[in-house]
Amino acid sequence: MKGSTFIPKEIIDYLNKNFTNILLISFAGFSILFQILVLLEWNILKFLVLVGTGSLAMAFASNDLVNFIGVPLASFTTWTLIQQAGGDASVLATGLAENVQTPNFILLGAACVMLFSLWFSKKAESVTQTEVTLGSQGETLESFNTSLVARVFVQIALGIYTPIKAILPAKLRSFIGKRFEQKNSFEIVRMHETEAFDLLRASVNIQISSALILVGTLYKLPLSTTFVTFMVAMGTSLTDGAWNKENSVNRVSGVLTVVGGWFFTAIIASATAGLIGSILYIFGFSSVIVLVLVAALLIFLFGRIHKKRQEAYDENLEKLITLRKHPERALSRTISSMLASLNVARKALNNVCAGYINGKKKNFKQTQKLLKDLKKMRENSLSSFLSIANKYLEEEDLSSIHPITESINHLDRITESIWNILRTSSNGISSFHEISKDEKEEVKELRKSATNLMELIADSDKFPDLLEKARSEKKTKNLEKIKQNIYKSQMKRIKKGDSKLKSSVSYFVIIDELIDINDNLLSLAEELSVAIPWTERKKIELQSKSLLAFKTEEKKKKK
Repeated sequence: MKGSTFIPKEIIDYLNKNFTNILLISFAGFSILFQILVLLEWNILKFLVLVGTGSLAMAFASNDLVNFIGVPLASFTTWTLIQQAGGDASVLATGLAENVQTPNFILLGAACVMLFSLWFSKKAESVTQTEVTLGSQGETLESFNTSLVARVFVQIALGIYTPIKAILPAKLRSFIGKRFEQKNSFEIVRMHETEAFDLLRASVNIQISSALILVGTLYKLPLSTTFVTFMVAMGTSLTDGAWNKENSVNRVSGVLTVVGGWFFTAIIASATAGLIGSILYIFGFSSVIVLVLVAALLIFLFGRIHKKRQEAYDENLEKLITLRKHPERALSRTISSMLASLNVARKALNNVCAGYINGKKKNFKQTQKLLKDLKKMRENSLSSFLSIANKYLEEEDLSSIHPITESINHLDRITESIWNILRTSSNGISSFHEISKDEKEEVKELRKSATNLMELIADSDKFPDLLEKARSEKKTKNLEKIKQNIYKSQMKRIKKGDSKLKSSVSYFVIIDELIDINDNLLSLAEELSVAIPWTERKKIELQSKSLLAFKTEEKKKKK
């Protein structure tokens, strides 16, 4: 309220004089009120989160408003002082040394801009999303990959934890462990499986963050409101047991990335400000137009990058939500994802084989991206299916999941084979190895065989006959004999001098991998011929269970 123009000075003076008494009375009064609400079985945490959100918003406004309008307000005040001095810009602006009373219309306008920015800005939404994801207690998508630094930090923490755990008595460890079990918590605190964390942690996050920001602002300490709220959220998530051995490296990597990003942003902003100031000083006002155009272009480009990342995240999040709400759809999507990955693999294989045959690495970067996408698709398919199996399948069904897990493993082997072809081809092209016409034809033949199988299997969910056609290929193709014939032909070419020894080493590796790809595709067709019908049966069972659960829930609500 300090410096406010819309609150009478008498009220501010009264509040300052009786500050301690007001705090004590408020503490006692609200304690009694909340105790009454608890006895009436009201969920006071919802009220705390609501009030805390308002207090956090006020704390943000009191601190960030200065950062937001401080510079333009100083410029406006300077301009006003120059006008009062008759337009003489050389006069000393001593008026800036005094307390500045900001007009209410400027404060209101700034508040509206901040409000609309927070409401409509996708980047502001992403900041919140990152904080919530890193502190999530439930099953969620990890936004950050692991890093060496994060692994070192986690290893150090485990090194400290292990001896301390050995010293603590078993009863004490058991007592502490029970404090983190959701089943032992009160109903008002218990977390739903779709939530990132419970109401208790939410209220703690909000209250501590707003208190720290308020104290920092009151004592004029330099602080970042976003940094404070982020670190409080990370601290509470750590103490609440949201970080475990499985996700700790990802979470630590995320925290280090975010914190490092803030420092990096500050350095870039400082350097850029100096660069822009120098450009304006040297080239004058005409450079402003160019700088504005460059800024607009950068905003557009980074906006597109952010949009693509957000779309990918939303797609994966939608899959996770489907897994939770509609397991039967998630089960079908597991099969669909596996089949779709074959189209990606086919494109990657065509690119890398074409590069090897033509002696050009033109599309190898795109192939690397496709193979990384394949790896993610494989991990998502396996993770999704294992989650379904863990939550929704009965114990007697677990023996039947082998065809699906084997299908995913075959896809993994196919991806690894394409990676090996890519690495071998890249090294061969870099060493200027050339292959003969006969070698090119043999590579083309094996590639064609593999891509044809991929096409048949990829459409097998729509046309089951295609899967049977792919399976029949196993009876007619003797891959081991084909491999022996190619090896024999290659040795003849080496003896005649038609092929070089060094290039033949790469050639044999690529032939081996192409044979393995064909073999894995034939095995994949075998596994899918069992997996797809089983999936359809389970889909119908899960639909029936979901419908029954929904009807039961509706009856409970009516009661």
